[in-house]
Amino acid sequence: MVFLRNLPLLIGGLIPREQPHWYLLLMLLDIMDIVFAPAVTENLSHFLSHLVEEHHFYFKELFPDKQLLPKHHFLVHYARCLQMSGPPVRYWSMRFESRHQIFKDMARTTNCFKNLCKTLAKRFQHGLAYRLMCRSFGDDCETGPVNEVVVKDFADSVSEIICSAMNLCQNDTLFSVSWVKIGH
Repeated sequence: MVFLRNLPLLIGGLIPREQPHWYLLLMLLDIMDIVFAPAVTENLSHFLSHLVEEHHFYFKELFPDKQLLPKHHFLVHYARCLQMSGPPVRYWSMRFESRHQIFKDMARTTNCFKNLCKTLAKRFQHGLAYRLMCRSFGDDCETGPVNEVVVKDFADSVSEIICSAMNLCQNDTLFSVSWVKIGH
């Protein structure tokens, strides 16, 4: 998306505006500007449906042997979705998909498919524990108010669990914080 938005700035001066493939790309950029706009009026959504129709017609004219993809068909419905729900940038799932990519990569590389959800959860937790133990979060780590707690102040059963799990003594001091901000 970033490349497509910046492409006219990079090579736009070298390509004649009348070039048909370039015109198709500029139409797509106009569609993207409306779809990713933070606010959309009703007139703009009607204009979007006109742009999409023109884009598809022009695409079939330039590439008669190519079929339109399902993504092209979904574009037809964007104008109605804009009218019903507002701008997609207010409810899109791009950030969630990027977070999900970590698990998709893990699933692709793992060799255990018996209980994939459990495997992915354990591997993610092990990775997080490793980063916490190594303190590999960088220097920009902020914390909220800090409270000191001595392990022996907990109930006996809880202090035993804490000591065995974290390899601590009864007289060790732990620090409790209400929030931690790492990076952004």
